[in-house]
Amino acid sequence: MLGDSSTFLANIVQLESMIPVLRAEGRPRVDPVVVRFLWVGLSIGILTTWILASTGSGIAIPLILSYWSAYFLVLVSGFFFKVIRGIFF
Repeated sequence: MLGDSSTFLANIVQLESMIPVLRAEGRPRVDPVVVRFLWVGLSIGILTTWILASTGSGIAIPLILSYWSAYFLVLVSGFFFKVIRGIFF
């Protein structure tokens, strides 16, 4: 389905290189460290979801839901912080 882990990680690196870094006034608007953090969080989430779902354990569903809830909470709050900062500053 997804292939082995080396192929999966190679695809993540390839996707990361395709993300354009927007430039305004000579500085990046999207910090490459933030982009890397988001991709690492996404890849860890996909791998742990895949592993936990394949075990069939009863604790897997709450763990998966809590991880993705936290990930998207950080993503959305970061987006709103950037929008609010862009409006007022």
